[in-house]
Amino acid sequence: MTELGRLCIHPDAQHPNIIRIAWAALAALAAYVDKCQISMLFGCTSFAGTETSVHQEVFELLGKRHAAPSLWVPQVRRAMSLNSNAMAAPSFTPNKPWRGCHHRCEPTL
Repeated sequence: MTELGRLCIHPDAQHPNIIRIAWAALAALAAYVDKCQISMLFGCTSFAGTETSVHQEVFELLGKRHAAPSLWVPQVRRAMSLNSNAMAAPSFTPNKPWRGCHHRCEPTL
């Protein structure tokens, strides 16, 4: 089982090599999947807007054809509530370890 990530390209980034590199990465992934005999790929997707009814047909198709086996469906393990409005915003300084981080976190581009 392997998780697929996302590839987002800024609209101002128009260099043709960006797409070439993306396709090369997909080709390398396909070779990796074959070599390691991976039988399941999973990942996330995005849908425009917040109105779910607009995408209902797609949700139904995904649920019927591409749902995970019941053993792997996420489950709630314990009830927990969090009032995020009552929480103070964390302070964050780039290139400095964040609370709970045991190594130096380098920024990514």
